[in-house]
Amino acid sequence: NSFCTLLVTRPHSPTMGFLCCGSEEEKDKKKGEEDFVVSHLQPWVYWWDLIIIIVILASLIIVPLRIGFNLEDDNNWLVVDIVMDVLLIMDIALTFFRTFEAEG
Repeated sequence: NSFCTLLVTRPHSPTMGFLCCGSEEEKDKKKGEEDFVVSHLQPWVYWWDLIIIIVILASLIIVPLRIGFNLEDDNNWLVVDIVMDVLLIMDIALTFFRTFEAEG
C-alpha cells in the first residue's frame, strides 16, 4: 500500500508544496515530524528576526560600555541580561526547526 501526494500551493503562500511517495507507515512517521517545522515564510518569523537583531545590537553597545567604564551590576542590568540570554537561547533552538530557501 503506497501513496503519492503532490500539494500545490498559491504563490507567496506560507505553506510549501511537496511531492511525497512511500508507504503508509512512512507517511505516519513524517506527519509527526512536520509538526516541528517552522516555515521561513511565516509573517511572525520576520518580526522574530527583527527582535533578535535589536537584542544583538543592544548587546554590542551595552556590554562594551559596562566593561569599559566598569559600571556596577545591579538588579536592573541583571534582568536585561537574563531577558537577552533567554531570547538568544530561544532563537538558537528555533533555528534548528526553521526552513530555508536553497538556490539551485
